[in-house]
Amino acid sequence: KGWKIAPSFGPRSLMGANLYHQFIRDVLMIVPQPIPFVTTAIKFSVYDSGLDRFSEYPIDVLLLCFMFMRMLFLPRFFSNCVNDLRSDDGDLFFAFSKTVLDDSFLLKYTMSTSLVAVAGIWVLQILLYGYALLM
Repeated sequence: KGWKIAPSFGPRSLMGANLYHQFIRDVLMIVPQPIPFVTTAIKFSVYDSGLDRFSEYPIDVLLLCFMFMRMLFLPRFFSNCVNDLRSDDGDLFFAFSKTVLDDSFLLKYTMSTSLVAVAGIWVLQILLYGYALLM
């Protein structure tokens, strides 16, 4: 049951493929998950120079703001899943042209091929950051 992971998968294979840092970054972006309807007494005080006082933020709000960082996965989702750049033809093209299929390439590809995806990500970004400012 579950996913079958190759026995050779590990930190050494990720370092060899130059994917270790991207893997750690992706895991750290997926980990923050606030538990709904559960509030804790843990609060962080941050000095706000504009108000000249300390502002207190509960940990649930911070986890929710960190959870919004998952928006960085949207261009990768659009390029890999919707346009299927991971096909055999795509792999052959990237191998011959020596192009690295990383997040920056996927973001450039999304911006140059789909105005709908860029507009959707833009609107979603405004809504999520506006919601984060309300907290």
